[in-house]
Amino acid sequence: MNFPAFEPASGPCLMAAFVMSISNWLSGLTHKMKEVHHYQVLDPATGEWVIPPLKCTAERVAQLNGKIINGTMNQVAQASLDNDGCYDPGTWEEKRREPST
Repeated sequence: MNFPAFEPASGPCLMAAFVMSISNWLSGLTHKMKEVHHYQVLDPATGEWVIPPLKCTAERVAQLNGKIINGTMNQVAQASLDNDGCYDPGTWEEKRREPST
């Protein structure tokens, strides 16, 4: 039995397939990212607004009756959030994005 000769894709076809695979991969990443923010909450013991060290999703901040601090949003992998929707900015993922001094 003779089969037609198989030639691997090359040139424009190969480039188009590569671009599509990268595009699909990137779109999968964006669905797994969440926005987190620094925020203020009222400390019932002191009656003062405090800024917790963790960043949280807007939904979690709303549950805590907090106020999001403008300009503090980061996008992080959903897997790096704890069960409450909070993220520790001291982890390596955010540190690698900061400019080195």
